[in-house]
Amino acid sequence: MSSLLSGHASEPERSKALHSEEAPHTIPQPERSNTMQAIQSKYLPATDHKGSRIKATCERGSITIPYPHELSGEFVHRLAVTKLVWKFLEEDYAKNKTAPESNPWSRDFSSGTLPDGTVAHVFLH
Repeated sequence: MSSLLSGHASEPERSKALHSEEAPHTIPQPERSNTMQAIQSKYLPATDHKGSRIKATCERGSITIPYPHELSGEFVHRLAVTKLVWKFLEEDYAKNKTAPESNPWSRDFSSGTLPDGTVAHVFLH
């Protein structure tokens, strides 16, 4: 079965394994505590009561900030993500005394725009 997951199985082997009753119905997932979460950010247009904003969201939580007009493009979204990360670093320090430099949330991240216009941010090793 490991050759199926690594992509080294032949087409007949993959077909046989996928259609057998012994085939796994889910792909093994890493432990949740060992995985980082991607953050997604999006532009929220102004309403009658609020100015335009940027919202950064992941499974752990979210933050919405006023649109920083002094910035543009990807930097607007990166600011929202940075503020969300700061929030997580503060929470982790208050709860566990985790130093920011040893917290996985303090890693660098890379950003890219998705087809729907939202921006995805993933943490680097």
